[in-house]
Amino acid sequence: MNNFEELSFEKLPAAVSKILLDLEDIRKLLLRKHTREPTDNEILSLEKALAFLLDNGCAMSKSKIYKLTSKQRIPHAKLSNKLIFSKHELAQWLELQTAKNPNTQTESIINSAIILSKKNYKHGKR
Repeated sequence: MNNFEELSFEKLPAAVSKILLDLEDIRKLLLRKHTREPTDNEILSLEKALAFLLDNGCAMSKSKIYKLTSKQRIPHAKLSNKLIFSKHELAQWLELQTAKNPNTQTESIINSAIILSKKNYKHGKR
């Protein structure tokens, strides 16, 4: 159906069907864009890495991530004395951590709740 055709009552069901199909295609494209794997060139600062870990069920404090980097137990690099992280490598690291210990996800959820409650308590939110 041409976009410039005059829409009549008889053509309405076909037009609605086309709109629904087009809408489904758009939805699939948007989902694919939002669920794509992170690329190797996505670099995160320490704060963004902590947020990424928290969003993926692995809350940790700055001191914990510093300890892991000093022991070379988490993928990272330094740029002008600042820690940077590859989003892709962090995602892979998280998968390995949960594969090593099936209880990690439960423990991580509990740790996330504890850290968030401590932050809220510090800021007067109870």
